Amino acid sequence: MGPIYTGYVDDWDYDLDVSAKFFIWTLTLTDGLAILSDAEVIPDNAGNTVPSESAGDVAYDPAPVADRITAALADAALSAGALEWPASKMNIFTGNVHVRGKIYSNGSPLLTVIDDAADAEFVGVANRFFDKFGVFDFRGRLARFDPDSYHPVDNATRTPSKPILYWKFGDRPAFVADATVAIISGLKFNRGKDSLINAVLATPEGIKDSDIAGQFVKDATSIGKYSARSKSFPNLITLEGHDGGGTYNVSANDETKKVGDYYVDNYKTPRTRVRQIIVRTQDPRQTGRRPRLGRALRRRAPPT
Repeated sequence: MGPIYTGYVDDWDYDLDVSAKFFIWTLTLTDGLAILSDAEVIPDNAGNTVPSESAGDVAYDPAPVADRITAALADAALSAGALEWPASKMNIFTGNVHVRGKIYSNGSPLLTVIDDAADAEFVGVANRFFDKFGVFDFRGRLARFDPDSYHPVDNATRTPSKPILYWKFGDRPAFVADATVAIISGLKFNRGKDSLINAVLATPEGIKDSDIAGQFVKDATSIGKYSARSKSFPNLITLEGHDGGGTYNVSANDETKKVGDYYVDNYKTPRTRVRQIIVRTQDPRQTGRRPRLGRALRRRAPPT
């Protein structure tokens, strides 16, 4: 059995019971995001050469999105007293955009640098997270829009370039019929205005005032039927992008306008959307399947 969590001890909390006969002990664990939230950009220890007019702050030069994130991780390692962020502890997809150079105020969290870059790739779609092995992962938009390209053939053997597995969920009868189904212990879904978007304005940082109107995307039919439900994504640090060929040939305006197209196309009509699926470990005696555990444990199990 592999690990289910890799992280760090954040706090040891002891609470003496009123009887004075025992303590209640709470151990708080966090993953690497806590390190990135605590790590700050420090002048002369993060980023690139700072323009004279921004002395005391930190500058990052224009770069591919993956390079910006990798640089921020390296700076986080230095902030924590390490020489570098281990290569074995990061799996960063290349992404599809260049990000702008940006000045960050002294003391800004390095997680902000990473999140700005992820949003520039495709806000709300690109993702960063720590997996159960404690590896920092960044997934660009293609991992969401084209998951089959990142899915191992056997749906079991993850690799750095094929990390996405498909999971099937169902109720107990579905599990009894198919052992690869995970039993749903909780399910939340809804259908309402909160998930309706029919007007979006997404703009890159530094856009000309005369170009802003051209970034507005809307669906008149949806607005007429449900009223305007708008969302804005201003000042994305997208510099330029590409359409899969590797050459950065798409302007910042056109690249960020794709964000508006995506949200309006997919959220202009009310749909039933899953909000949460909860999966818990099941007692094999309750699911109709014998436990695949060691002999000693099987001997302790009550007769059936």
